[in-house]
Amino acid sequence: MKKYILLLIICFFSAHMYAQIIIANPENDEYQGGQLRLMNSNENYNLWDIDNYAGNLRFFHSGKVFFNLYPDGKISLVDALVKIGKATDTDNYSPGVVYSYSDDFLYDGQYINHYGFGFHGYQDSSTNYAEPTNSYVSGYFGIDFFTGGTNRMRISRDGIVSIGTPNRQEGYKLAVDGKVKAKEIKVETGWSDFVFEKDYHLPTLEEVEQHIKQKGHLKDIPSAAQVEENGIFLGEMDAKLLQKIEELTLYTIEQEKRIKKLEENNKKLLKLVEKLSK
Repeated sequence: MKKYILLLIICFFSAHMYAQIIIANPENDEYQGGQLRLMNSNENYNLWDIDNYAGNLRFFHSGKVFFNLYPDGKISLVDALVKIGKATDTDNYSPGVVYSYSDDFLYDGQYINHYGFGFHGYQDSSTNYAEPTNSYVSGYFGIDFFTGGTNRMRISRDGIVSIGTPNRQEGYKLAVDGKVKAKEIKVETGWSDFVFEKDYHLPTLEEVEQHIKQKGHLKDIPSAAQVEENGIFLGEMDAKLLQKIEELTLYTIEQEKRIKKLEENNKKLLKLVEKLSK
């Protein structure tokens, strides 16, 4: 395999760089497979050195190793920069680090690999650049994120995100096994202004009292045992709590009317008492 790689390298540099190639084969050191030295035409400046060092192919420039190719096919990069092109409209030719060479899918006019990561052009009107470039990570069956040898987050094939657990939560786009801290959360749900509609049946306070005695909680509000077992939906619970606040507001308005009426009656009684006392 190494012989073929060396042959390709020789042909490439010979055809494109017009470089002089010197092959050395020391017999008494670790360079048992020989050494390639690519030089300029003046033979006084080394462009690249490629050698078989201790069974490994090394590629270095000016005495500095950039990457190694090992017998088992592994490659290690040392102070090297890898440039990856952007996705194109050519199928089965998606630039990037990929698992399979011929497993692309078409997205926004460009082919992206099902297994790998790379770059593609995507315009979402958030920038003035004519051809912005996005990074992408793609896993056909899902993507796992690990730290310390533990799965910390998983994105399943159908887009379910699980944080703190690898188990996907059916029916939810995001599941977090742990605490969440946020400055603001927006919940889009229905609201409870129907309480103020004319045909709304406002329970009497006697009915409210009776329900509390029988159930141990307000009507339409889950019990403590139900919440402990099933949790709550924030949007739904906020709407129910607002419903109870609006009902309380109606009770307060009605009580205010009764108080004023009692005050008026009390004034009349006071005047009557004054007249009788004279």
